[in-house]
Amino acid sequence: MKKILLLLIIINLYSFISCKYNTNINKSINISIRKPYYIIEYDSNIDNENNTKKQIVNYNDKIYLTNSFKREGYIFKEWNTKKDGTGISYINNQEICNLTSIDQDKVILYAIWTKIE
Repeated sequence: MKKILLLLIIINLYSFISCKYNTNINKSINISIRKPYYIIEYDSNIDNENNTKKQIVNYNDKIYLTNSFKREGYIFKEWNTKKDGTGISYINNQEICNLTSIDQDKVILYAIWTKIE
């Protein structure tokens, strides 16, 4: 509380001096507040390829998980939180919200493929 009071006194004194002596000092105080967000990293999950795409998502925003990767001889099945498909699954174009509650966390989703017979 004392720090806030001291800051207000300094700001008022500064304003008084600036106005009284007409100094051209910038008096603006910039306060920046950003929304919490997380990063989704889409992994193509194709052997010997390091092909990923990243998307920044603001917390509480709803988005649709879409696949833009192609794999010859395979069709896209789903997204999964584990490379081998044993984690949490999400279908293509599924609406999601808040895959994590940790600010600036990274969630990796792996493409799961089905071989065309």
